[in-house]
Amino acid sequence: MIRFAAPALLALIPVVLGAGWWVLRNRAGRYALRGLVILLALLALAGPQLSLRRPERCAYLLVDRSASVARAVSAAQLYDTGRRVAEANADRTFGMIEFAADASVVSSLGAPLRPLSSVRLDGETNLTRAVDLAIRLLPAGAAGELVLLSDGRATDDVAAAIAAAQLAGVAVSVLPVGEEVPEDVTLVAFRAPSEVPVDRPFTLEGEIEAAVRGRATVALYRDGELLRVDGATLDPGRTFVSFTDTLVDDGSSVYQLVVKAEGDPIVENDRLSRLVRTTTSPSILLVDRSETSIVESLLEAAGLAFARQRDVPSLETLSSYSQLVLSGVPLDALTSRETSDIERFARNLGGGVLLIQGEDEVRGFAASPIEDLLPVSYSVPEKEQEPSLAIVYLLDRSSSMRALTGSVAKIRILRNAAAASITLLPGDTLVGVIAFDDVHQWMVPIAPVGEGVSVYAALRNIRAQGGTDIFFPLDDALERLANVDARSKHMILISDGKTTHEARDFVGLLERLRVHEEITLSAIALGETPNLALLGTLVEAGHGALYHVTDFLKLPQLTMQVTQRLSRSRFVTGEVDVAGPLADAAIGEIPPLQGYVLTYPRASARTGLWVGEDPLFSSWQVGLGPVSVLNTDLDGAWSEDWVVWPRASALFEALLSATTPTTQAASGLRTSLAVDGAETSLTVDARDPSGNLADFLDLEARVLPTDVVFEVPQVGPGLYHATFPTPAEGGYALRLVDRGGGRTATVSLAVPYRAEYRRTGIDRNALDRIARMTGGAILDGDFALPQATGDGVTGRTPIDRYLLLAALALFLVDLGIRKIPRRRPLPTSSKGAA
Repeated sequence: MIRFAAPALLALIPVVLGAGWWVLRNRAGRYALRGLVILLALLALAGPQLSLRRPERCAYLLVDRSASVARAVSAAQLYDTGRRVAEANADRTFGMIEFAADASVVSSLGAPLRPLSSVRLDGETNLTRAVDLAIRLLPAGAAGELVLLSDGRATDDVAAAIAAAQLAGVAVSVLPVGEEVPEDVTLVAFRAPSEVPVDRPFTLEGEIEAAVRGRATVALYRDGELLRVDGATLDPGRTFVSFTDTLVDDGSSVYQLVVKAEGDPIVENDRLSRLVRTTTSPSILLVDRSETSIVESLLEAAGLAFARQRDVPSLETLSSYSQLVLSGVPLDALTSRETSDIERFARNLGGGVLLIQGEDEVRGFAASPIEDLLPVSYSVPEKEQEPSLAIVYLLDRSSSMRALTGSVAKIRILRNAAAASITLLPGDTLVGVIAFDDVHQWMVPIAPVGEGVSVYAALRNIRAQGGTDIFFPLDDALERLANVDARSKHMILISDGKTTHEARDFVGLLERLRVHEEITLSAIALGETPNLALLGTLVEAGHGALYHVTDFLKLPQLTMQVTQRLSRSRFVTGEVDVAGPLADAAIGEIPPLQGYVLTYPRASARTGLWVGEDPLFSSWQVGLGPVSVLNTDLDGAWSEDWVVWPRASALFEALLSATTPTTQAASGLRTSLAVDGAETSLTVDARDPSGNLADFLDLEARVLPTDVVFEVPQVGPGLYHATFPTPAEGGYALRLVDRGGGRTATVSLAVPYRAEYRRTGIDRNALDRIARMTGGAILDGDFALPQATGDGVTGRTPIDRYLLLAALALFLVDLGIRKIPRRRPLPTSSKGAA
């Protein structure tokens, strides 16, 4: 059956036919071909489409071959399970894809299912690659589906795979495979200080996880030499082991902790490494006005190098440290100079700040600029019914997004990244989406995200086209957000920043961003050479952060929440229990307190310890540096049980770790490392002692103890970036040197065993989430997929190009006929006629 997209043009056909009849009647045959050319052209312009029937019921089996599955289920068993799924659903056409770190087709759609590869695949699980490959291979127009055979323990971001399936409208049903290995013994953590003073003892601590009670041997190595071997009794859950060592020479050493248990089937997760450097320059500054300080004792017990002063020094002195600890300092005694220098130390130099506050530190404290720096507030929240969060995504859909990354269009990756981020947000979050090229369009007006169905549908309609104009979408989003009632408001700009500047008031836009302090602007710079100068200026004015990524699926998770409560006293006394992520993880059960300072967490604060509904230890990011608050004293009556607790130093070390900068902030060189498979990226934010951006530095990086050395070029104002091959599993340090200014910074790099070896067994929560959010099902023993409806789908194939090609061919034939000279008959001779 043939349909026409523009049937009105068919009204001209009688005119063409009438003209053809006249030509034939008047024996003007030489015009016949031209008439046929016109007729074919008219038919092509009418948009003819040929309707065909295609099969609807087709599915790809996605078979997880990662290490976590391979330990429990063989390739033959997985193939047999997939074959049984296909046999139980004979109304569908099946294909098979196997995947681990990468994905490949085992059997194409409709072909007999072939056995899985006998070669062991790379150990990690990248579900997103398998889903993307299957979606590309599903027939156009067919209602395909996916069946995932997996334990659900993916090492990539499952939200990205879910978003890809949602955007394609493809359901993913899941069939759990794999099983837990109860006899496995795992070394889950190995902690050691990055820097220690020469000839001073320090502690190294490991955590061993076991499902059943047993015995194990624990060995500690230093630079390949065995230092100590201990036996350990392992109880179900976690067992802590600790060692003490002293480094007597200047330099660095690699420590490796190894656990061995009889019958342990997975040896890959039994060892971890750390690099420890000796230093004569402490990285922690303790400001404490008390005569005797328990904090000083805790730092010594943890083996941490530190210096102590009574008052906050100048910013130039602070810049030589990476962390500042304030204890025993009344908040109302801080001068404006001290408060300003503390803020610039965190915001501009990337230093970590830990404030320990008890009753003496807070009593009598009124409003002060120091409160704006803290992740908690002393004031009762006023608007209890306000939404906690509002976000507007600004997505660059310019024609540059048509380019491919691998075999996938950038615009598709961008849509998937935005959808993956939105799936992580609470349903009451206010979300808006703007897509822009030369013009901008509100794809999703600002409204509660709910289940996200309407948002995902709108994202599917974003197509790459046109140029890039960032100004007007930013201006529009800023104006709309200013009129939204929400506790926290954000704009996220995803673009390469290569925008037109013609007749654009960027100066005025920057000023409005600075004025609206309640609204932050963060930007994700895309590509190898984005306009980091413009994007950096925008986010600085918008009080946000700038990220430079080439992997579009790594959109940061933006989930926030606010605690609304009634007004109560500033201090709470009496015995209270302590809970929270820090208590549930490495530290174990924490003794109760006898009192604490009552505060209220800010919208973007991360709370590690709670007492009931009140925050006890909270952190957040201020500019480049982390700032944390502990709402109890460590020298008074409130924490008497903590002081005598054997694991007090471990708890304090965990509090410091939450306030440790991602890299050392010494001298304003803030370095960060990100391990991503075979490559590790290094980013340096360089500042001068006043906190201003430092440009044109000559930076060199060295990976210790290897001989890898590389330059770190400048990529933006004060921003330097380089990548290097990820070293083998082990402990390393990266030393950064400013060859022109003599500054140095060092950051530890621990390359652990693969994530696949951390857990065993089926993650049913993850599998249930995949099925539920994509409209799939969890298969039971009969392997039956949800009943499909209909036996086919009508697909329309345009044929206008074929008609145009035929018209062109006939036109060329006609042109050739008219250009070929025709032989004329010779004239009759007059003599001959006589």
